[in-house]
Amino acid sequence: MGKNFDIKEYVYSLGTELVFEFSKAKLTTQSVAKGSNKEMSVIRKLTDILPAGVGIGSGFVYDSYGNVSNQCDIIIYEKDFCIKACINGDEKNTYYNCESVIAVGEIKSILYGDELRDSIKKFINLNKLTRFKNESDNGANRQYLSKMGLCQNLDNSPLERTDYDRIYKFILCEKIDTTFDNILKIIKENVSYKDEIFNTLLDLDGKQILFAKEGKLTLSPQLATTIFMDVNNSKNSFNRFIYHLTHFIKQGTTVPLNYEIYFKMKDDKFTITNSATLF
Repeated sequence: MGKNFDIKEYVYSLGTELVFEFSKAKLTTQSVAKGSNKEMSVIRKLTDILPAGVGIGSGFVYDSYGNVSNQCDIIIYEKDFCIKACINGDEKNTYYNCESVIAVGEIKSILYGDELRDSIKKFINLNKLTRFKNESDNGANRQYLSKMGLCQNLDNSPLERTDYDRIYKFILCEKIDTTFDNILKIIKENVSYKDEIFNTLLDLDGKQILFAKEGKLTLSPQLATTIFMDVNNSKNSFNRFIYHLTHFIKQGTTVPLNYEIYFKMKDDKFTITNSATLF
């Protein structure tokens, strides 16, 4: 019998490969190409490890009311259910309906204060998108990737707020080059609601911003009472991120997906110019 397979070591190796690929991307002389190379590296690694049924791309998130997010480096979505619009075959300009978007990520090289401020502003705009709900839904949700209640709700009992009923937001960078105090300052200056804060911020050097309640980690700031930075944990930070992300995909909830609101015209009127009796 061969040596035991260690999945944690495998996930850690993906993070190590990302460090190498981020460094290799620096050899590109054009800044746009550098960013694109980093995004593609992350997409490949996440595709290798995330569950079936999950799609990974980049572009924009939109809602049924006509609102659109800023361009997002990483968009994780329900591959089988998402209403995608890929403009002229350009994957960087693909649009994804917000009801089917699970997570959104920003990819940075060195994260300074300005880059953090820019990412938070993008998340604030993302948070303005509204998932459509029929009045009959009464607040009930469905789990991601689940066909149950895809177009109608089978359980109309309202659900309480949890860590899992908003789009998961993350920032992944090669290195965080700003202090924890400055991170707090930027959050306080720009954020009005907990929903607008990222779920996690981590670098490939081992630093990670996390949230907790009563001494236990939470997956989002929504129900948290504490924000803190974990440092010198390069062996576990990327693994923890993947664990939290896969757990969110499993436990996360969204609204029943109503295709009709996107495709049906509000006033579906027609004019008859010619008619005849059929048979």
